[in-house]
Amino acid sequence: MESARMSPRGVLIAVVTVLTLAILAGIVVWVIRQDGSGGAPADVVRSQSLPVDELRTGYCVDELPPMANPAPQSKDSVTQAYTSADRITVVPCRESHRAEVIHTFDASIAWPGASLMSIRSGTDCAAEFARRSTREHADLMTLALYPGDEQTFTARPRQLCLVRERSGGQLTGRVFD
Repeated sequence: MESARMSPRGVLIAVVTVLTLAILAGIVVWVIRQDGSGGAPADVVRSQSLPVDELRTGYCVDELPPMANPAPQSKDSVTQAYTSADRITVVPCRESHRAEVIHTFDASIAWPGASLMSIRSGTDCAAEFARRSTREHADLMTLALYPGDEQTFTARPRQLCLVRERSGGQLTGRVFD
């Protein structure tokens, strides 16, 4: 019985193909992580005030926005509307902070109204937290920030999922890497 042997040229083509696929996979993972929602923690080097809709996954928040009309979704989740004028101070995560952005996403729907936007944001954030959390996160809850009016939603329909201490205490370091 004759064994099949690959020619040197065939071996070279196979190696180049495997390396090319590995490089492409690495590029895809890098691109996904650069959009602020793919899980790559964003780095903040100094305290700074940013518009709410510019926060990215991994940002640590010094102070939460004023809770004018918080809407409890459950014992584990609260939602809060924001407007395009609202700003939040972010700090390096090694410093004490109130919350961490764990996920951001743009709504792919037409403006449903503030009430439905609150429910959708709360549900989406609770699901994201449940997907990522473990027993060691039992002392945390989610805060979903969402565009509170049609003008803000139309300009940038960014929804943000944050986690914070249930007791209102401080966090130090990243909750999720």
